[in-house]
Amino acid sequence: MDLDGFCEEVVQVKGQRPERQARKPSDKTSIEEPTGLILLFASIMIALVASLVWITYSARTSSSPDPDREVARAGNEPREARNRAKKEKSILKRDESNASQHESPSGREPLPQELLDALLDNSFRFRDIVVRFSSDESLRDFAAKAGERGLSIEKDLARLGLLRVRLDSGRQARELFELLPEDSEPEPNFPVLVPELPETENVRGIASFGRGATAWLDAPEDRSSWGAGVVVAVLDTGVDFSHPSLAGIQGTSIDLVEGEAPDDSYFGHGTAVASIIAGDPDAVGGLAPKAEILSFRVLDGEGVGNAYVVANGIVQAVDRGADVINLSLGSSGHSFAMEKAIGYAVENNVLVVASVGNDGQKGVTFPARFDGVIGVTAVDKKGSQAIFANYGDGVDIAAPGAGVHAAWAEDQLVSFSGTSASTPFVTGALAGLISQNRAMPKAQLVELLYQHANDDPMPGVDPYVGKGILDLGRVLGREEKGIYDMAITGYYFDPKYFDRPGSTPFLVSVQNQGTEWVDRATLEINFGEVSKTLHFSNLGVGEVKSIELQLEEKHAKDPDGTRIRSSLVIDSHPDGDMNNNLRITRITLPVDD
Repeated sequence: MDLDGFCEEVVQVKGQRPERQARKPSDKTSIEEPTGLILLFASIMIALVASLVWITYSARTSSSPDPDREVARAGNEPREARNRAKKEKSILKRDESNASQHESPSGREPLPQELLDALLDNSFRFRDIVVRFSSDESLRDFAAKAGERGLSIEKDLARLGLLRVRLDSGRQARELFELLPEDSEPEPNFPVLVPELPETENVRGIASFGRGATAWLDAPEDRSSWGAGVVVAVLDTGVDFSHPSLAGIQGTSIDLVEGEAPDDSYFGHGTAVASIIAGDPDAVGGLAPKAEILSFRVLDGEGVGNAYVVANGIVQAVDRGADVINLSLGSSGHSFAMEKAIGYAVENNVLVVASVGNDGQKGVTFPARFDGVIGVTAVDKKGSQAIFANYGDGVDIAAPGAGVHAAWAEDQLVSFSGTSASTPFVTGALAGLISQNRAMPKAQLVELLYQHANDDPMPGVDPYVGKGILDLGRVLGREEKGIYDMAITGYYFDPKYFDRPGSTPFLVSVQNQGTEWVDRATLEINFGEVSKTLHFSNLGVGEVKSIELQLEEKHAKDPDGTRIRSSLVIDSHPDGDMNNNLRITRITLPVDD
């Protein structure tokens, strides 16, 4: 941390976003309204083919992020593929309730071919199906019969009990419907996209990292051996290994996307991710420059892919010896193809790290939301969770994700923001730690990141930063004796008190971020007309303690906000890091109209 932390931070608290600026959804390309005919066909089809597709999808949708918040890639110009996906989400959103009101038919009966044709013509989701089978025998039997009827079958994930079926006519849809055994389970091949890249430079209150992210994490300056012998798989848009910042690393490209390979300009996102993991430390601050990078292109030049290809990439990465897999991508669909692939990685002792999404709303995207995946959110230079980051179940840890200096395609260097940027910091940290701690199980290294993460204003594990904010200095110095470091983690206002009359309670919290027991620390705090001296006693290593205070109603309702200033000292020892001992914040709470 640095002295920028002493500057006053401005925080506007709204509704469910305690002590954070108001979140705003990322700008999206407008959804084109479908025609009435398409809606009619889709509505009828949903009711009729629930057992074919929606029996699986509707059961899962209740626990999935809202389809209208599906992750989308950044870009100022409309993209045909994305617009098509959004148009279909509009149709599916409208008809989801209809699907839930119809029971699945007890048997697979023939469907009117004109409806099948209409559905296939207007929805790529129903032309691309993934089917899960309960047994190898069932899968082989179906594949043989489907082949005889001329259906397009892909078997890359057959060992996981999965087949991909692509349809081009109502006749093929009918044949698929007739051939599926009762123990099979179909689902759409869900779109997977690069999270929309937020532009943080002009957003009030966000502090960008620039070139300082690795120093902010307290990573060692000499990382020349970090990553040696470690294989990191980057599943993304591809990596431009000719970039000067990546020229010195060992890299291999595997293309899983159909069609001609894109030109280098499409490799920007994957190149930025790889540079944070293993780029030249002097040029882009790569954390593990000796790591070997396996680049799997699973997304096209517009950042669009699908769950089956991503799942195939995960399986291939495991088979090629990856130690860590980076997934700076996401989907609103709970895909059992990706879930099975994640399970395969976990079973083979491969760490999977994924971004939680940039929609600024509740609901972590998949695959970050799956068990066994390390879900990464983003914080800015002040240590505040970025307003664009998703939150909720599935957030495990936070890392720098605002205005990070990174490589891009065609030899560019850019300011890179989003959970796509924060995820490779965790991946790179793990690659470095694995290389330096070969005898330690990988799962134990993950726990070290969690145990030595820094808390945020909401005490303990929370849906915003999970177990806390990555701090490599604390992880690496965990066994060093004599480190005294107390930190003010912030002020937490519980939204449930916002509508109540009178004063508003809030918590002020501190954390022992050193390696020694602290007998007592003293905090001086000033807000409104209040000045208090608070004492925190007997704090173990990593422990967080809080004291509740009251903000008078006239200050809580002040539209200009209230300035809170606090300073912290250890009573018996000098503090080893004074940068986290002073906090000045202007808090603005919701005011009734």
